[in-house]
Amino acid sequence: MLPESVQTPFMYWKRLFTDQMIEHITEHTNQYSVQQTGTSINTTVAEMEDFLSILLYMGVFEFPSLEDYWACESRFPPVADTMSVKRFKVLRRNFHFNDNFQMEGYTDRFHKIRPLFDMLREQCLLIPPTYKQSVDEVMVAYKGTRAGKLRQYIKNKPDNRGFKIFCCASSIGIIHDFILYQGATTFFNIQKEEHAHLGLEDLSLGAKVVSILCNTITHKEATVVFYDNFFNSFDWVKTLHTNLGLRSVGTVRANRSGNVHSVMLIMLIVNYITTSSHINIPCLNPLRTPWQIETPLTNTFFSLLARLLTEFRTGGGAFLVIQCLCKKKKKLTKILIR
Repeated sequence: MLPESVQTPFMYWKRLFTDQMIEHITEHTNQYSVQQTGTSINTTVAEMEDFLSILLYMGVFEFPSLEDYWACESRFPPVADTMSVKRFKVLRRNFHFNDNFQMEGYTDRFHKIRPLFDMLREQCLLIPPTYKQSVDEVMVAYKGTRAGKLRQYIKNKPDNRGFKIFCCASSIGIIHDFILYQGATTFFNIQKEEHAHLGLEDLSLGAKVVSILCNTITHKEATVVFYDNFFNSFDWVKTLHTNLGLRSVGTVRANRSGNVHSVMLIMLIVNYITTSSHINIPCLNPLRTPWQIETPLTNTFFSLLARLLTEFRTGGGAFLVIQCLCKKKKKLTKILIR
């Protein structure tokens, strides 16, 4: 279904990067210049928009050095005609999002970008979500040496070194909520009331991330959440359904399977697919089946599970698990369905 009107790329960008955010950057950039030199650089909102547009251009059209955008031999008009190189360097040197003089004693290791991060998160939460959500890690590429332990390494990511962000995204690829990972202080801003409501005390890092990100999902009872084995366990799926009423699909590690009963589930699923009728299963502990599927875990496979979950209802709230043989990794992988 096509939208009634299609906005320009700039209009979509402004939905995430609001006038309030640009005013905030302008204010703190001027403030920082006064703190450093005693004199304000007197930048304006309009000039800050030009500066940000130049950064976007530089991210798309990469030159060997900064000066090459203004050099006679390699001059790039969209950048060179917007601002002089001298003024650009002044703005870049004073570019700030927070007041450094009010940060003593803060446990937030991302305090310098926290105000802008929170405003961006608020805009992402306003985007209408789909009924299929995925929780995973996203890497913001960074190969510098000034981030200390904030710079993480994840082997199988396209950008395997950088800042790690836990995200909740919809099936259309839009991110709706996210958390900056910073080690022990990742959840520093979670209030005690919310901490108790979500039952975070005894949860692992992955389970805490899923619980906090899923708490902002609207229409929880109609939503299915997908995640990998870093976040998943049998006990956690039960907790997620009890606390938030969410159904979920995910792989689970063997050491997190727990003491579960072994049943043959294949006939139930075949019966459902062939008859398109609802299946009523009595309330049991988490279930595990020894049935093996000779198929890799492809998007098609997960789509089949998603369609199954869309209409599937268990009479007593039982857990269903399919144990699959993943050809790529040549080992058994369990698919956990709530």
